[in-house]
Amino acid sequence: MSQGGMQRLYQIVRIVGLAVLISTVVSGAGCGFVSQSTSHNQGDPLNLGGSPGPDGTLLNPQTIQVRVGSQPSDRIVSLSLTLSSLQAVNSGSQRIDLLTAPITVEFTHSATVTEPISILDIYQDTYSSLVFPAMTGQVVFYDKDGQLVSQDLIVPGQTIASSFVVNETTGPLVLNVSLDLAQSFTILDPAGNTRFGGNLSPDASGSSVTVNSLVVTTETAVPNNPVGQPESGSIAFLVGSASAVIMVERPLARKKYTTTMVRRMPMNIVSSTSAMLSLM
Repeated sequence: MSQGGMQRLYQIVRIVGLAVLISTVVSGAGCGFVSQSTSHNQGDPLNLGGSPGPDGTLLNPQTIQVRVGSQPSDRIVSLSLTLSSLQAVNSGSQRIDLLTAPITVEFTHSATVTEPISILDIYQDTYSSLVFPAMTGQVVFYDKDGQLVSQDLIVPGQTIASSFVVNETTGPLVLNVSLDLAQSFTILDPAGNTRFGGNLSPDASGSSVTVNSLVVTTETAVPNNPVGQPESGSIAFLVGSASAVIMVERPLARKKYTTTMVRRMPMNIVSSTSAMLSLM
């Protein structure tokens, strides 16, 4: 073979070898990326923000329903809080998301019924606390003169001890979270008022609400009815007083039942995203 032919053959071999080398590098990088992504998904296949701790397992996740409610307060008529998240800390100190989307929850002074805010599958594990984010909200309360007043609130984020276990023995679980309104929020009045007793200096302009550390109690229960509680409402959130009530009897299946109707209801309307009716 001539010298020119040898040089051309040498160049072809070099080009082919370089192409093979580049192909090998690209393939190896791609495999590494897929392996890393797969490993991450295997650690948190439910995309809850963290993997199970030493006491937990990825096998057979269990369904949990999270419900919120409140313990009454004499002067707080209603409270709304917007949660961007709610997390539970597991045995590995990782935070597991309990909300799938932000939500606004409503509390009323006379309501002890808890409302479901999420239903999801979480890993079997031992959980030690709940993490509340910084929240914004609005409170409606009685001022020093017994008049309804609304006030915007900013509640700092807090971690609250709450121990519960999720496993195959417990099965599907209901987590009830109850906020103590009276201890979590303090109403401050000007000195000298005659209705509620003053606790501020005389130059105070009016009643106001201050935010304390949240006081929350939790309990778990096995769900006995997949249907929501009948006390739940879905109308606009209103606060006011009824001026008259009409009692009407109507026959129903050979029996009588009583219907209560409000004739006229002058009231202060408080804007809200949820739905409850409180008649004072």
